[in-house]
Amino acid sequence: MKTLILVFLIIFSAFRANSQCGTTILVSDQSICSGDFLNISFSTDFGNYNFGWTNDNSSTGIPAFGSGSTLNSITNNPGVSTILIEAVDPLNNCPTLYDTITITVRVTPTLISSPDLSACANTFVNVNPFSSTPANPSTNYVWSSTNISIGLAPTGFGNIDSFLVFNTANFCQITDIVVYAFLDGCASMPDTFSITVCPEPIVFPTPDFSNCANEEITVSPFACTVTNSTFLWALDNISIGLPSSGSGDIGTFTSTNSTTICQTANIVLTATANGCSSYADTFSITVCPEPSISLISDTSICLGNQITLAATGNPSGGFFLWNTQETTDSITVSPISSALFSVSYQTINGCSITDSVSVGIATLDNLNLTDTIVCQGETVVLSAGSNSVSCDLAEPICSNTSLNFPNLTNTTAPVGNNYDCLGTQPNPSWFYVQIEQPGDLTLDIIQTSNFGGSGLDVDFILYGPYSSYAEATTYCGNLGAATSGSGLNTVVDCSYSTSSTETVNLFGTQTGQVYVMMLTNFANEPGSYTITQTIGSASLDCSILSNNTSPTTYLWSNGETTPWITVIPSNTNMYTVTVTSSGCEFIDSSLITVNPTPTVSANNATISSGQSATLTAVGTPSGGSFLWDPTGQTTSSITVSPTTTTDYLVTYTFNGCSSETTATVDLTAGITNQTNYVISIYPNPAQSILTLRVDEKIIGNFYVIIDSQGRILKRETIESTIQDIAISDFRNGLYTIQIGSSNFKFIKN
Repeated sequence: MKTLILVFLIIFSAFRANSQCGTTILVSDQSICSGDFLNISFSTDFGNYNFGWTNDNSSTGIPAFGSGSTLNSITNNPGVSTILIEAVDPLNNCPTLYDTITITVRVTPTLISSPDLSACANTFVNVNPFSSTPANPSTNYVWSSTNISIGLAPTGFGNIDSFLVFNTANFCQITDIVVYAFLDGCASMPDTFSITVCPEPIVFPTPDFSNCANEEITVSPFACTVTNSTFLWALDNISIGLPSSGSGDIGTFTSTNSTTICQTANIVLTATANGCSSYADTFSITVCPEPSISLISDTSICLGNQITLAATGNPSGGFFLWNTQETTDSITVSPISSALFSVSYQTINGCSITDSVSVGIATLDNLNLTDTIVCQGETVVLSAGSNSVSCDLAEPICSNTSLNFPNLTNTTAPVGNNYDCLGTQPNPSWFYVQIEQPGDLTLDIIQTSNFGGSGLDVDFILYGPYSSYAEATTYCGNLGAATSGSGLNTVVDCSYSTSSTETVNLFGTQTGQVYVMMLTNFANEPGSYTITQTIGSASLDCSILSNNTSPTTYLWSNGETTPWITVIPSNTNMYTVTVTSSGCEFIDSSLITVNPTPTVSANNATISSGQSATLTAVGTPSGGSFLWDPTGQTTSSITVSPTTTTDYLVTYTFNGCSSETTATVDLTAGITNQTNYVISIYPNPAQSILTLRVDEKIIGNFYVIIDSQGRILKRETIESTIQDIAISDFRNGLYTIQIGSSNFKFIKN
């Protein structure tokens, strides 16, 4: 019985074991694209097994063998791999199972990259046919576009045919094309390329121009539909003043036309932006020749005369318009004062030109008589003109003997010149000389008053050398600007003193050289200059006298015919002069009012030291004014207490005329000379000689004589104990002689 049970159990166990074993490996053949990831799981229909496998073709990228329930691998290359799979029961209760599968690795195509493309709007773009490796006619292509505004569909199949691109924006548009290749169900990696489409610039039209030669033409800046465009232009006629080609804006230029007909230049303009060029825009610039007009030069006529002004226009056939509103080519005018007449000439092409002519009324700038009031017995000089009024109207000098010229009063020196030693330049007169024979030259100058012939303070400055007087006048207002010794336009000589005489020295002069000299009239009194060549080997050229433009004839109302006259009117009188110059007559007059000269007397007085004296002056006619010197009092009577014998000068003025007398207060009766210890002067008053007596210890000092206006008239060394001083050139009046800190008054009569 036990045996039977054991057999049963054995048979049952065997049956049970066979019923738990698998019979089939669950796996199938695979087809995959090269480059894809292979993932195969192994299993059986029943039970748990361990798997192992082998590969007969590892060139596909699948390993040659392996174990585990999965097979994971990258398939690198196309081909067919046969996989033998073995399933083993780990308990060895079940038989080993075997199966074979085939893994087919298909070809994945590789796209050949397409290049990026650029194009201008409104042109055709040719995209190269797509291609891939391996080459296979069965390969299909699919593409997509990111920007349809350029004229390409959003997607497509196969190659992209040539197509017309668009861009309505003012900037470049870009589309990215993504392409896939498909072969036997395998898709390539995408290839991306771009197509850039830039807009075609459209040039805004430039208007045509029509101008006259020598006018400025401004061509507005070029513009087009695309910003940052560059412009190129070319023209077919360079005679208008532009080059044959250029870039950028033309801007402003001065037109030209040297011909007698209008010239037209056609300008072709193109714009370029991002490599795209516009269609050409063409405009024209027409330049017509500038007309010319001929008129007489500025002129002068006599007052009351008339003159015909004729204009000639070229080219002919145009139109005239004067500022008088007349439209003829000539007009006749008779202005009453200097006037400017202008005329415009316009051609049939519209080009015009304007010119003008000044018609002056002839004048004599230096004819300027003035009314004056004088005292009875005074001398008056009336001058009808002098060419010495300015640097450019200098009086020519030519003589080796004495020459006389009237001085000027109430005039001022022009600014700008270098006056060197002359701190002031009152009432200047101008002269010039020209050298004939070279060498050294000395000129002596004396200025004398027309009232009694006394000397007048004169100073001078000399400029040069110049090659001609015309050249010298170009420096008027800038005379003496050059450094001394540099030659042209230097200060050659200059002197400033209180004397009525001066000496001008010229050394080493050359033939043809010109020198300009200015003389002053410090006292502002009418008078004259005497100019004398004294020594020197040089001589003056007399041909320059033909440059003298002084009036040609003079006729005074008293019958005299000189440029100036000297009169001593006894009563009020009108003097008239008629000057004829350059065919014109000029008339001027001067009313000289004569006032009687008053008389004045004053008493002398004798006092002791410490006493006072009353001095009384009487003027006739009465009603005038008094002035005492040195007290400065203005009453008819004054009370004084001098410490030494003193002279008091009283001046009586009535109607602008004056008389003087001296009242002496004598502390030592009968002595009229001034004595101050070791210094004395006599006689006092004095006429021509004043004697100075001093102690020996004073010898070697200076004495100075000063007039009532504070001007120093003389300064000399005291050379002896008794010294005579010449005062004959002094005008009558009160003077001061100064020695050291001592002052002495004396009267010249």
